[in-house]
Amino acid sequence: MSNDGFERVWGKDSLHVFGGNSAIWPARGGVDGVNPATNFYPSSLESRLVCGPFDITNYQTIMTRYMRWMDIDDPNDKFWWGYSTDGTWFYWLDWTGVANYWVEQSVYLDLPSGKSQVWIVLAFSSDWNTATSRGVWIDNLEQWRYKPTVTCGNLDLGNKGIHFAAYEKAFEQWFPIIRAGETNALTGLMQTDTKWVRLPFMIPRDPPPNDAPLGRLWTQSIMTEWWTRCVMPESVC
Repeated sequence: MSNDGFERVWGKDSLHVFGGNSAIWPARGGVDGVNPATNFYPSSLESRLVCGPFDITNYQTIMTRYMRWMDIDDPNDKFWWGYSTDGTWFYWLDWTGVANYWVEQSVYLDLPSGKSQVWIVLAFSSDWNTATSRGVWIDNLEQWRYKPTVTCGNLDLGNKGIHFAAYEKAFEQWFPIIRAGETNALTGLMQTDTKWVRLPFMIPRDPPPNDAPLGRLWTQSIMTEWWTRCVMPESVC
């Protein structure tokens, strides 16, 4: 759907593709859809791609993973990821900026207790200014859900696994155990007979309140606490 008076929605496009024949672009579809090969993204656009509801009964964590190509030079125009447990109220994270190359992005969420379903939305919004960039393309969109914590050592009889801590201390400071661009640890894992790896990831300590402002408060919440869990993923789309 769109909120600019025109019918412009997410649709398949081939200008930038990571795998296969097409990705999706936020104003390509609909009666008034435009071609990004010859047009910048429209002004006053609000286009949402809502997925779900997904059954999360007996699941505790979800992950959305996708490839993203982003060309947004107006800081007021944004690409959004959001979730809802009732299909009406969504909580959001947003990004803006220029990254004219494919980036893999994963968003983890520890689900509020007592919920049985979840909706995931990808959205794009622009203000009234005339755009001078192309927007965002999404490819290889996946949605995963994770069952509650299991004991890593029970995953195989040989108990051949590795536990990673979230941080390591050096020079009286804490650093991520695996840093961006580092390949030594991954290369070592591929050379061993490791059957499982216990991975750390960030989750919200508490679900965001109903009056949380878009992006800001929820971003702070999601950065508050680290947990290490061994989880068995299951794809739901």
